[in-house]
Amino acid sequence: MANQVNPFGDATQASPTRYDLFIDTYAPEVQAQYQYNLFVNRMVQQQMIDSGTSKRFMITGRIGSYKHNFGDSFYGLDMDQAYRTIHLDDRPQATGVEYEDLVTMIEQVPAVRAQYTVQMADALSSWVEVETLKMLYAAAETTADSNADASFYRGSYDWTAGDFAQTDAIDHPTDVTEDLAGAQLLLGYIDDYVVALENEGIPATGLNCVVSPKLWQELFKLDTLISSGSSTAGNVSIYADMNINSNPLSISEYYDYNTPLRYNGVSIWKHGLWNGAARGSTGFAQNWTSAGNPQAAVSGENRNLDATNVSALLFKGDAIGFVSKMGPTVKVETPSRTDNELIRAKVWIGGGTLKPELVTAFKKA
Repeated sequence: MANQVNPFGDATQASPTRYDLFIDTYAPEVQAQYQYNLFVNRMVQQQMIDSGTSKRFMITGRIGSYKHNFGDSFYGLDMDQAYRTIHLDDRPQATGVEYEDLVTMIEQVPAVRAQYTVQMADALSSWVEVETLKMLYAAAETTADSNADASFYRGSYDWTAGDFAQTDAIDHPTDVTEDLAGAQLLLGYIDDYVVALENEGIPATGLNCVVSPKLWQELFKLDTLISSGSSTAGNVSIYADMNINSNPLSISEYYDYNTPLRYNGVSIWKHGLWNGAARGSTGFAQNWTSAGNPQAAVSGENRNLDATNVSALLFKGDAIGFVSKMGPTVKVETPSRTDNELIRAKVWIGGGTLKPELVTAFKKA
């Protein structure tokens, strides 16, 4: 066993020296796959933590004015509420694979090593992406702090009350079903939300809507606006483009996850990790409050929530803050109990609500 070929050595070299996954040679493969899957995550506010376990995000918004009489003294307002601290989760998320040397030494090619590292990056990025969706949904359920200045801070939009909630529970529409009727209703709700933002003095630019693949297909088939029901998009004027699909394709063509539909300035995306049945616990639309779920709640921000019936999230990037301590760092080890090789990779991230008024959710039940 002393002269056994190392499966992480470079087969093109005369000497099968130990291969170190920390060197730059294969790092781009890991990083590229990791970043490729971070789709919604790239839309939200990001910061990297260099030291410590938290980062402060400044909250920009509305600052009111008032008048005072001659001779009055006044002081600066307390700005503590203008910052929110976001913490890392308690523990990094890890993945790994263990080889048996006698088997893997036969596959002494770089492509095999690359496939394992790519798969680990894929697993970690999928988890990060689902966590981002959970953060957005948690923000959509958020009310303003009870001691917050109501003229400065808002909670998420309460569709039942028709306003931006302060301390009440948040109610979302429950009729955005994954069919033709639900697709039409979603467009109508987007209209309503745009108006609600503008009434608050918030520009409705930069809105993204992420929906389940089934709902996206219903929007895709809708193609043009149809007036039906009490809360739909209705017919557009002669000055507007009626096409929701701004790049009409042949019906034999496929729209991938990188191409959104467009309505009222909003980009509407579908997401392959929405249900995620093929990825086990990494699907977004499931009950994260169930017993035995090791990631139900984390420090700093509670994501112990039930997203089973969520069919769409409508948001701007400033709705949440996302922090990361490290990317997908990869390490190769030889456990003392065996001659096998162990590859491990991990990421350490965290997130929390910044502006709950900039995100809302829709449900199918």
